[in-house]
Amino acid sequence: MPNKIPAAGEAMPAPRPEIYYTNWKKARQLGNELSRVLDEIGDSEFAYIRPSRFQFPVVFGGVHTFHKIAAARARTEEACQ
Repeated sequence: MPNKIPAAGEAMPAPRPEIYYTNWKKARQLGNELSRVLDEIGDSEFAYIRPSRFQFPVVFGGVHTFHKIAAARARTEEACQ
């Protein structure tokens, strides 16, 4: 009976190019900078950042908004089960 599980080498993902890691480092640095600026503002705001190909790549909201989003998401997940 043939083994349907691939060999260890076959299961390994292809290595990522160096630019991948460079861009993630830059994204983390920008995220930290944004976090510091939001802290300086003094509100309880948050930023939700997505890739630029999305219609609304940057969304700001308050903590009160986040709880509403989280509750709506939970209801949606429950309905889908």
